[in-house]
Amino acid sequence: MQDTLLRVLKIFAGVAIPLASLVTGLRAAREDHLWLVKRPSLLLRSLLTILVIVPVGAVLFLEAVRAPMLVEVGITIAIIAIGLGPPAALKQAKTHQESIAFELGLNVVLLLVAIVYIPLFVAIHGAIFHHGVVLGVGQVAKVVLTRALIPLLVGIGVGRLAPRVSAPLVKYSSVFIQVVLLAVVVVALAATWRSLLALGGKAWLTCAAVALGEVVIGHAMGGPARETRRVLAMFSVMRFPALALLLTSVAARGREFVPVILAYVLSSVVMLALYGAITSLAAKRGRPAIPPPAKVAPVH
Repeated sequence: MQDTLLRVLKIFAGVAIPLASLVTGLRAAREDHLWLVKRPSLLLRSLLTILVIVPVGAVLFLEAVRAPMLVEVGITIAIIAIGLGPPAALKQAKTHQESIAFELGLNVVLLLVAIVYIPLFVAIHGAIFHHGVVLGVGQVAKVVLTRALIPLLVGIGVGRLAPRVSAPLVKYSSVFIQVVLLAVVVVALAATWRSLLALGGKAWLTCAAVALGEVVIGHAMGGPARETRRVLAMFSVMRFPALALLLTSVAARGREFVPVILAYVLSSVVMLALYGAITSLAAKRGRPAIPPPAKVAPVH
């Protein structure tokens, strides 16, 4: 029964990723695709946070608390794989325009970098900690290109060339994507709930602590603007869990890490919800999204 559910999970994830990527491209078709490139400081800071500070910090923390190898490798794979794919915020109609442009640019850059970055990071981690998990460049490239990047670019192209056709698709597809993603989570929980319970309280607390630290790091590195802080906090902890699950399906021993990845995903959802509530409360108190420019005293 569990094997059947895991096969269904792989199918659902395989459908959800391209659809969500396509919809993201359609929704962001009219945005400034060079917005992030025009801000090299923010781009470099974002890549440093997501690709270096967050994963290295997580590994050091997991070593410090002596997390079991299963938990450490599972969280590590989750961190470097979940960072790929369209974020949920792009599916919200009222998202700030700067957020959409930031998310779109960061997505494309991360998807391109991931083809080399994921296998390299897993290989280095395996050489240091001797876990034997392998993700080949070809395996990652196949998933990233066919399931995420190409559909994303197709969506952008269709949105630009045929806006009248794409408008109704965008209007109704978001709900469909949410249903598909919910189905992915339900099937994943049905297939692994016993394993999730067997992880124990320490593993769950470890996942929650890692997720909390990533939210704090992303927020701190996001710069002075509230919107960029929110986006980088989200990218630092979780972007698209279905892609991480799909990557584990092609990795050696990947099935062993699915419960840990799901525990991390659930912990991340809770931490992001708390973060969203706190930042929304701060926004209601009248803090500006972008700090006003400093006043310059007139010269007499």
